[in-house]
Parts: sequence; structure tokens; C-alpha cells
Amino acid sequence: MTREGEESAWKGLFSYCTLGLVVAATAFWLTISKPEEIRVIPTEGAVHGMSASDASNQIYLCSQQVLTDVEAMEPLQAMRDGDMDLAIGSARALIDKDKWNVKNLMCAGDVFVAAPKDAGLQKEGYQDLQTAVHMVPASKWIRLNYARALARGERFEEAIEQYEKVTKDNLDIVPSLELARLYMDVDQDKALKLLHDLAVKSPDNSAVQMLLGIAMARNDEEKPGYEEYVQAYGKARAIGYPFEARDLVVKNHDSIPDAIKEQTDLVSKDKEDVDAKLMLAKMLIVQNKLPEARAVLDPEKEKLKDNAELHRLYAEIAHTDNKEDEALKEWAAANAIEKKID
Repeated sequence: MTREGEESAWKGLFSYCTLGLVVAATAFWLTISKPEEIRVIPTEGAVHGMSASDASNQIYLCSQQVLTDVEAMEPLQAMRDGDMDLAIGSARALIDKDKWNVKNLMCAGDVFVAAPKDAGLQKEGYQDLQTAVHMVPASKWIRLNYARALARGERFEEAIEQYEKVTKDNLDIVPSLELARLYMDVDQDKALKLLHDLAVKSPDNSAVQMLLGIAMARNDEEKPGYEEYVQAYGKARAIGYPFEARDLVVKNHDSIPDAIKEQTDLVSKDKEDVDAKLMLAKMLIVQNKLPEARAVLDPEKEKLKDNAELHRLYAEIAHTDNKEDEALKEWAAANAIEKKID
């Protein structure tokens, strides 16, 4: 071998060894030396007692079940029951017990983000949720949980960024609809494109067509949007419930009457829950129980006169009742509210 060849070989070996040392040092920094508050590779704990690299653990964390299980955890149950003090205390206990447990981070993060502003927990909550994403970046469900928290906190640009990552490779209906709703407030063209793509993928999905109709109306296509909207109710009636109530119906063993009863009980329990009332009315409309739907909506009519969804529900009631002039009037009122918000 020539002197030049020997020098080249030694340089190559030196470069390779140097690269190896850099990689080893980086790994050491990430797992051992990196300050605990920013370490993203835990020594224990995507789920307590399991290594984050455990294959079955990774499969679980990348499944929708992780979201279902987090929502059933005690702090979030306490928050849903209206006991925020218990929710915060329980969430803090989770973090103190195991702050590298992904489910603990998700649950506590959701509670802290939703806590009253004067509690000063929002920043910590978002950090907890972001850490959970960093620990399992492949899980779209953990990222979706973070995106929803950002949207609830009106951090819309950040929420859209996370939703786009969730839906990048697969237009899952629920997160895609949530992203479309965010787009409707910032970019009508993106909203319409996404909804048209979803309509092609899921032509029988009533929620997609309803939102497409609303988006069209907001884009000055008021009459075509109305036609899309009322057609969507026809699709919902074919299965007996609106798409948004699917989980509730499944929970009640596919019994629509039981699902309606549970939603009615929810409304009775919390008379200030407007969204629950609107959902109950929509379920009743799909079942063609128009007087019952009116009984839910009429007491809220004055208080919710600036609520576009209320007017859209009245539009569908009137349309089903063959009162087309009244239906179009309510539809126009809903669109006027939407444009005022814009």
C-alpha cells in the first residue's frame, strides 16, 4: 500500500472512531447526563414498570386504547364531575408518583391545562403533554391529545401544526374533522379541500357532509351548503344517530334509545352544558322526534340566539316539517352569525 493509501485509511478509521464516540456521548447525554427536566428517553416508564422500548408497550401506546384509558383516570373523572380541586390534587399525585409515565403526563397535563387561570398550571400542563409526545413520537393518539388541549386553549397555530402531523399519512375521520373546524377559522380554502377529500373517502359519513355544508355556506355558497347539510341528515337517519354520537351509542351496546336516555340524564345533571343539550336535540331530530327536540331547544332560544348551531338545528327541524321558508331563514341566521364571528 502506498503512503498516500495508508494515510487515507488511517484518516477514514479516525473519522469512523470519532463518529462512534460522538454517537456514544450523545446517547449517554440523552439517557444519563441530560438534565432530568428535559430528558426524553425515560429509564422506566411509558407505562409504570415497563421499559419505554418494550414492544408490547409501544403497541399499546400507539393505539387508541391509551386515549380511552387516560380519559377514564380519576383526575379527569373528577374534573368531569366538576370537582376541580380533587382533579388537580389527584393529577399532582400522579406526577409526584411517576413523572415519566406517559399516561400520568397525559392525564395531569389535561387537568392542568383546564385548571382556572389563577392556579397558574397551564404552562406546566402543556409541558407535560409535550413531554408525552416526545417520549412516544410515533403515537398519533398521544399527539392528538396534545393537539386537542392546544385547541381548547385557543393556541390555534400550534394546534393545527399538531393536527397536521396526526392526519399527515391517514385521514382519520375524527381528528380530520377537528382539523377542518380549525381551518374554517383561519383558511377557508384548506377547510374546503380537506372536507372534499374526506367526503370522497367517506361518502356515507353524515358529519363530514354536515361540516362541508357549513364550510360552503361560510364561503358564500349558502344554498348549495344548505343542500349538503340537509342531505347529511338523511345519511344520519339511515343509521339512526348522528356520527358525533357514535361512541355514546356503542357504549350503550348499540341501543339508540339507551344512548338518548344517557344524554338526557347528562343534560338533567348539568343544566348549563349547552353542548350536551345541542347534541341531545340533534339525536332527537335524527330520530324524527321533532316535538322532543323543540322541548330541549326552545328554553335556550333567547339565551343562545347568537349560537349558529342552534339556528342550524331549527333549520333542520323546519325542513323535516316541510316548512322550507322557515328552514332557509334559520339557515341564513346561522350563516350571518358565522360571518360575524369571522
